[in-house]
Amino acid sequence: MTIKDNFHRILPILSIISPYTLEEITDENYRLFIGQEEELVARFLKAYENRTIDRRLTITNTDIEQPVDFEELTNSDECRDYIYNCIQKYAPEIPRNKISELSFTKFMYRRVRFFTGHYYRFNMAFEHLGSSVMKQMINEAKSLAQIDFRRSNYPRNYLIYDPNFSLHLLHDGWNNVSTDLKHVFNNKNPSLGPDFKNKDYFAKCLSWLIDIKYDDFEKIINETKFILTENFTYKLFHVHERKLTRLSLIIEGDTGVGKTFLLKFYSLLLNSNIINAPTYDNVAPRIFERTSLWLLTTIIGDILENEPNLLNKFLQRIKPKLMGIDDNDQEDEVEIPNIYHPYTQSSDEDDDENSSKKIVMNCGPQLIVPPQIMQEAQPPAAELVDLPLLKELKSSLGNFEYNNDILRYIWKMIMIVSSENAMNITQKLIIALHEYVTNQIVNYPLVEISFQLQTLLNDSCSPSVQKSIEIFNEYLIHTQIKPLFYRLLLHPGVTEEQLEHFMLPICQLARELPHIELVIFFDEVNTSSCLGLFKEMFMDRTLHGNSLPNNLFFTAAINPSIKPSDDNLVHRQDYLVHQLPL
Repeated sequence: MTIKDNFHRILPILSIISPYTLEEITDENYRLFIGQEEELVARFLKAYENRTIDRRLTITNTDIEQPVDFEELTNSDECRDYIYNCIQKYAPEIPRNKISELSFTKFMYRRVRFFTGHYYRFNMAFEHLGSSVMKQMINEAKSLAQIDFRRSNYPRNYLIYDPNFSLHLLHDGWNNVSTDLKHVFNNKNPSLGPDFKNKDYFAKCLSWLIDIKYDDFEKIINETKFILTENFTYKLFHVHERKLTRLSLIIEGDTGVGKTFLLKFYSLLLNSNIINAPTYDNVAPRIFERTSLWLLTTIIGDILENEPNLLNKFLQRIKPKLMGIDDNDQEDEVEIPNIYHPYTQSSDEDDDENSSKKIVMNCGPQLIVPPQIMQEAQPPAAELVDLPLLKELKSSLGNFEYNNDILRYIWKMIMIVSSENAMNITQKLIIALHEYVTNQIVNYPLVEISFQLQTLLNDSCSPSVQKSIEIFNEYLIHTQIKPLFYRLLLHPGVTEEQLEHFMLPICQLARELPHIELVIFFDEVNTSSCLGLFKEMFMDRTLHGNSLPNNLFFTAAINPSIKPSDDNLVHRQDYLVHQLPL
């Protein structure tokens, strides 16, 4: 829809609106909502005002500890007054509008939870811990509610809270830290402590804040070649604070300043605990590790170990490769027998066009064994299994010591040896692989398979040994993890229908994985012709009136607004940068 069409569409509505039908939003008719978060903020602001926040742990005569606690406030008007008075007294420069008040309150709530933790409630050492920390919290909330990185004098002293709300400090120099804040840390620079020995100070602080392992943080830095400068550290700090307070983030800056790279890097940090979770975690796909364990337990443990002769032939076949004696895959030229009826095989030309769009989950192969083979089959004499090699193989699979090439070679040799010696076992192996791959796709929504694997699985009603090898290779090598960061570059031609189409699969994945944080980045959002829809998603958390999942973190980038002139309209009259609504 063009701007002209949009104008003609809304003109009839505008013509019937009069000033008497519009209601102005003020503090009187739309007062700050008081919920559990707002009450907690007001409770400790009250303690700060009446100077009871510096109380410390006391011990009775009977050696009973009495930690510091404060009574819950039950009057909503009282809570509202303490929050409003705090803004007027300590943060008068904050614009008096609903967005600024809400932001300040949420940033305060994020911080005052420190007073409900062990570090504060059982404090006996620091005399003015409560007032010193609360003063810093108010300053932080004030600065975060109106942060501006275009200037170099943005605040650089912030308290860092780990998941247990113990105190750490992010600063750019110990001499720049206030006297009261130094007293909280016993006048010792925490960056010189043992926690930071041989570690990047900024990376360690951010790993505490985001609650990920420091080693994982450094691994992501090295993999992405991200340079963690001081400026980027404070930007990441601010981005995460916005995310923790469930506030959408809009970044202003010209093209090429690193907005997209910063947010993509943050998305990797945010979900590091999920991606690097142990194999028993029910969210992380861990394709390589789970496949190794499947070969160990299902294939070797449940199938091959019950067939000692077949197991021994398989071990002898792979021994040179595992021992590093033979690096050449000489089995490439081995003719793999077709153990299935020829009429059940389907060619690519005969495939139904619609069958490639659906994965066959319950279609098992049907083995046709000629009667003469069944009559002639005699149980061979038992062979001795190479137990040391078997032990080494199982240990290496369990400890994930084999790379993808070795795993592919192991599966190929299993299929070739079984097809040469025990066709009934080959059928079991083909079915086991099909069930394993399809179960992984169904049970792990983050798994994203290739089109080729989808086609192979659709055609698995007429399987072969060769096709089973192809399925294993395609799954292990080309299966990816779905992205956790989504970017959409906007322009005036993007419609609401296209935005809804973009959001549909993201919302579906977010609902399937409520513990995963998905970062959505709309680039150049103020060039869009449908800013109202972004307001609905960012502020109301709905899309065309339908609620959005809570685990979506909306971010956007805008270009600086420039007044149109003859100089900048010569080449691109369709590229207009709109001023965002207040």
